Amino acid sequence: MLLVLIKILALIFTGLVIVKSYLAYRARQETLVMFLFWSLTWLIIAVIAFYPELITVILGERKLGVGSFLGIALVFVYFVVYRLYVKADRIEKRLQDIVRDLALKDFNKNKS
Repeated sequence: MLLVLIKILALIFTGLVIVKSYLAYRARQETLVMFLFWSLTWLIIAVIAFYPELITVILGERKLGVGSFLGIALVFVYFVVYRLYVKADRIEKRLQDIVRDLALKDFNKNKS
């Protein structure tokens, strides 16, 4: 039951991130490369969430049973990383706007 819930959450997170990234790309807030990067990353994460045994095969730790745990952790860590990326990018753009406005005000003040 818990694994089904985890798969549903992973699918919801994947859909949310891809849609948000697409909307940011359409609004020209994100480049095509970043949109494709986040989409591919989240599709890979969704596959790992649905097939956590892939992690155990990659890591070669079949007897430890850490695949499911790593799959869950990967989903949540990447979601947090994505949210931090979006917030940092938004702050950077706002800072650029503020600096541009201040430079224009200073230029106009010195011009007069």
